Amino acid sequence: MKTKTKLINKTLTVEFYGIDRWNRPVFYAESNKCFYGSLDKLFSTEATESEVLSIVNSDDLIFFGIEFDCEPNGDKPTYQLLIEKNDDIELICVLDHVSQRTGCGVCVDWCPKTKQMYFGGGYSHIPNQYSKTEPTIELINEIVESFKVGESK
Repeated sequence: MKTKTKLINKTLTVEFYGIDRWNRPVFYAESNKCFYGSLDKLFSTEATESEVLSIVNSDDLIFFGIEFDCEPNGDKPTYQLLIEKNDDIELICVLDHVSQRTGCGVCVDWCPKTKQMYFGGGYSHIPNQYSKTEPTIELINEIVESFKVGESK
């Protein structure tokens, strides 16, 4: 016997939060502190919010849980989800260095909202990485070592 989920007359606003380690797009609802996402539409960890929003809509989202990177609950919400585009994403510059000898630069930014680390300059070959807290130089060095150019990961 099929049962229908009765929708509650309520709308919950969610914003794109990031791509988790299983390549799932994840959205966050500030009002109930919960995460939602898609199991069917997967993306590179380097996907931008615009790329995700051009493919994913609110009908694709299911309840994931109360933590980023958690095992999804899998239930469709009983209320309407409304995806709202992020206006401003704050980035914190964690590392910005230019070698005086070579003139080459490297940089690492971290977004406190999405918990993503973005690598640029000489580190641009490194894909975005997840860090629950602001990354330390030690963590950055560990990641950089694991992605040495010419070595496979």
